[in-house]
Amino acid sequence: MEGNGVQMRASPGSNLSLAFVLTQFDERFTDRTVYLVDNEDAHLLDSKTGPLAFIIPGDKSPARWVRRVTSIEVRQRLTQIWRLNTALPPGGKTLARKNYRLWQGNALPASLFRALGLLFVGVATATAAEAPSSDSTQEWRLDFESGILWHFTGSASTLDYVLLPQILSLVGPADIQRRVLGGELVLRSRYSLLLEPILQAPEHHYYGGSAAGLLEWWDDRRTRCLFLTSGGGFGWLDAKGYEIPGGQGQEFNFNWFIYGGGRIRVAKRCAATVGVYYQHVSNGHFDKLDPGVNAIGPMLNASWRF
Repeated sequence: MEGNGVQMRASPGSNLSLAFVLTQFDERFTDRTVYLVDNEDAHLLDSKTGPLAFIIPGDKSPARWVRRVTSIEVRQRLTQIWRLNTALPPGGKTLARKNYRLWQGNALPASLFRALGLLFVGVATATAAEAPSSDSTQEWRLDFESGILWHFTGSASTLDYVLLPQILSLVGPADIQRRVLGGELVLRSRYSLLLEPILQAPEHHYYGGSAAGLLEWWDDRRTRCLFLTSGGGFGWLDAKGYEIPGGQGQEFNFNWFIYGGGRIRVAKRCAATVGVYYQHVSNGHFDKLDPGVNAIGPMLNASWRF
């Protein structure tokens, strides 16, 4: 892509790139303004967004906004004439402009400032940089899971429990994020409501809640994910242990689980998951009758992020 013989390209840490024709932000042709920022409200951008970010306030969608910019190239008829890395050049200094700053250094050629002058017009009025809408790790998510769990060895009960867990979970944005194996490894929080009809056992239902840490590995396009989560909580069931041998001793019980699988994005804000879910339920010896239930089985998930 060329315009007036010069091309601007930004290459973010996700190995994507964004190209601009200078006429797209030349004030002689348009009122559009493009910003390159390295801080928000006098605070440097964090590793999820910085060290630099492109924002285009005039766009209806932030699809062309680019985070984690690591280099910029100015090209003339496909021939590179200048390249900027995010490290400051010798003798460089920082130019503060209200909420945002631009790189400036005496060692850079004058042609750089003629090109970037068009790019950074109006920096002082820029709004805060945001993550692209496609970055599912930075948004809240609702998960609905459904599956079937069968009695698994290890519990004292001799009964073959079969449960049908229905789980609604709220997943928070990434708390910790690191580059691992060509993708992003993130740690998130997961809060769940449990409703589990008991298909085969003296009891008929178990309901409660749980909280967990959720570890996810996402590819850079945010289309595929591997995950592992583990946590626990408490709930209630209609205990029948004093009426039927092998049943549970009291209504109040604790739960603990571990759950892993794979997730794939099926629409802009929707994903589908398949995994294996292991769950333990018992009263923690608060009652002398505490056989507990260990169960394992497949789970399917539909999620929506917002």
